[in-house]
Amino acid sequence: MDYRLSDYNFEFPKELIASRTAGKGKTHILYCPKNGGERRIMKAPEIVDLFRPGDCLVVNNTKVIPARLYGETQFGGQVEVLLVQALNPSEAGEARFEAKVHPGKAFQVGRELKESFGSVKNMVYADWRQIRNKHVLGVGKVKAMELAAAFELGRRGAKLSSEDFQKPVENARDVFEHVRALGISDMQEHFFALYLDSKKRILCPPKVVTTGLLNASMLHARELFREAIQWGAT
Repeated sequence: MDYRLSDYNFEFPKELIASRTAGKGKTHILYCPKNGGERRIMKAPEIVDLFRPGDCLVVNNTKVIPARLYGETQFGGQVEVLLVQALNPSEAGEARFEAKVHPGKAFQVGRELKESFGSVKNMVYADWRQIRNKHVLGVGKVKAMELAAAFELGRRGAKLSSEDFQKPVENARDVFEHVRALGISDMQEHFFALYLDSKKRILCPPKVVTTGLLNASMLHARELFREAIQWGAT
């Protein structure tokens, strides 16, 4: 049999596209015999009449996620995001996806700005005048000042984080200094974990392993050691 991509190019009226199921027991299927017999439309429950001894039934039980998301930009513009493929979770365990965005122009400022500076490093060390002088569409004086302030804050945060991670944890005061930034309420019991290397240096930000009740917190060993193994804690 000759398979050509052009054989699948055809017009399909939108009004014939099913947007919802017909209901339990009311779904129809198209039966196409392999031996070239007559094709016919039959009710889904009738599929059991087609089985013969030795047949194999393949069931597709994949779950469909709400992959098309809608939102607004900070200026009120409408944005549509289509999640294409799941990526590896971030270090914080957050889900990440490869996505297509429409209109893509709303998200091109960062890319154009990075390309105009030649590298991320040059961009984050630029002041607001240098950013504005790149004449990127959508980046005026105010936006340039906001970006420069954000870059400066990020540089300071990265420096502090790097310095903190190099200091060994020697006592309870050191532990408190690391976990207090999480802003956890004192109305519930929280189990924290600080993963250290052989020199007592922190390998990653402190983790809230589990949240319990007012005076108790349930914990399974695997929840604690999973992260320890992942970070190579000693």
